[in-house]
Amino acid sequence: MYKKVRGMRDIYGEEVEYFKYISEIAENIFSLYGYNKIIVPIIEKTELFQRGVGEDTDVVEKEMYSFQDKSGRNITLRPEGTAGVVRSYIENGQHKADPVQKYYYIGPMFRYEKPQKGRYRQFFQIGVEVFGIKSPLIDVEIIYMLIQFLKELGLDNLKVNLNNMGCGKCRKKYIKKLKKYMFKHKSALCDTCQRRLESNPLRILDCKKCGKKQFIKNTPRIIDNLCDSCLEFNEKLMNYIEEFKIPYSIDHSLVRGLDYYTNTVFEIIAEDLDSSQNQIVGGGRYNDLVSTLGGVERPGLGFAFGFDRLVDLVMEKELEIKDKKPSVFIAWYLNDKNELLKFANKLRSDGIKIDFKYKQVNFSNQLRYADKNNFDYVIFYGEKEMKSEDIHIKNMKSGEEKNIKFKNLKKFIK
Repeated sequence: MYKKVRGMRDIYGEEVEYFKYISEIAENIFSLYGYNKIIVPIIEKTELFQRGVGEDTDVVEKEMYSFQDKSGRNITLRPEGTAGVVRSYIENGQHKADPVQKYYYIGPMFRYEKPQKGRYRQFFQIGVEVFGIKSPLIDVEIIYMLIQFLKELGLDNLKVNLNNMGCGKCRKKYIKKLKKYMFKHKSALCDTCQRRLESNPLRILDCKKCGKKQFIKNTPRIIDNLCDSCLEFNEKLMNYIEEFKIPYSIDHSLVRGLDYYTNTVFEIIAEDLDSSQNQIVGGGRYNDLVSTLGGVERPGLGFAFGFDRLVDLVMEKELEIKDKKPSVFIAWYLNDKNELLKFANKLRSDGIKIDFKYKQVNFSNQLRYADKNNFDYVIFYGEKEMKSEDIHIKNMKSGEEKNIKFKNLKKFIK
């Protein structure tokens, strides 16, 4: 017997309904804010992620599924969505035709990580990317939109953690101070952070091993080293945050895990969840990424969240899926199966979700099947009903049974 590859999983049954439910809410809310769906390839050239995400990040160093295809090209299964969307924005000329573009995407990503609950090697992300807007108003609007989306899913006690990574100029000065400070504590750093002390010291702040050590908490703060332009941007951002009454905290160690971030970085946490599992979504600005990947200078901003973890959280709350279509099972006894299929297709053409057993068995067996598979309604259909305009139907939740006219069926099924 063949088994799935480690870190991959099958998604079926009730979980699929939650995937659909969350996707539909995301698409509805994001479209209200003017975002259009974009679909980009699952595979890209490896150098796109090396250049865009950063060669010294955990994603590129340790987690990417990269290989050579039959033509000898180095390609990678996408580990995140932003780089591919930026590549599309540039390649298809959108950065020239209209600088302001707002996209959302839903799809699988791939990272070679230790599999655990809510974290898989093939995982699903929903993300948003917006280009061409300098104003911090868009930063706040995105955060506000995210909070509305998460509340719609029944997640409460949400808080935003914020930091400002600065621009290329002020961050360069800050990194010098950071290096000087970290060299004093070099012996206390893990092996990876000792190596990154030279190549990418910001990643030390993001390290799970070193992050809890006391000297890290006393690290010089990025926000104290911002240039005048970045300080002005940050001040406007905080005014908007206050005006929209968004609950927040400043987290000076928040740098996110990817190299392309500038200025605003954020994450949203659910405070009533365990601290090791309470981060739901993260994102930030990447004002230099479009030009880094070959386009003209255009500011960018985005976020992404893991679909799998979010599905787990919503399922744990045992929320009733509001817009789930009621399912109807036909318990039948007919001499002519063609009439059964005609009847089922007639109901389906009216937008009613229908199923039945293809082999004829007694009504008791069919009812047990309908109950076991959680159908909402059962329609009894035999020779008598076939010749009548009446339908005998049972609500499987309440146990109510009644005869109704066919034309009234859609009103009865809710």
